[in-house]
Amino acid sequence: SILTASTDVATPYPNVPAPDAPVATPVMALTCPNYDANGDGEYDHNNAMGIVFTLSDGSYVIVDGGYGVDAAPLYQYLTENNKRADGTVYIRAWFISHSDGDHIGCIRRFAADYGTKVRLEFFGSQFTTVLESMEEVKKNFVGCKQLTPLTGQKMFFADMEMDFIYTG
Repeated sequence: SILTASTDVATPYPNVPAPDAPVATPVMALTCPNYDANGDGEYDHNNAMGIVFTLSDGSYVIVDGGYGVDAAPLYQYLTENNKRADGTVYIRAWFISHSDGDHIGCIRRFAADYGTKVRLEFFGSQFTTVLESMEEVKKNFVGCKQLTPLTGQKMFFADMEMDFIYTG
């Protein structure tokens, strides 16, 4: 069935409302993955993906991220665009669509290099292989909880509503 109300979120985590006074303009940004991930001057793929959603409270939701070499530019983007009064780079959720290197590589490097410098609340994927391979990565994000989105589910992060239309 399709879940339609915030009370229907099929996770044990509550909908955390956005602040009354927004600190950031909600925006969706596409990252620019490095298609020459191995440095040989040849494009490795032309389909890497990274999306960063900035929420009105200054927190972020990330989908994929690109290759490992994309971790530093992503961290730079998050810190340069951080509008939170406490200065914390707060990633509410980071979702991985599938386990190809051009989608999962960034979070692996990001966790190793910046995991202690940011707050990641939730990590999610619908694929068991991704979740199992991320155990070490999640250890670098203190207090990070795991989410497994389901087809038809809605999740709410501050003032963002995410619809999971198809999860494989």
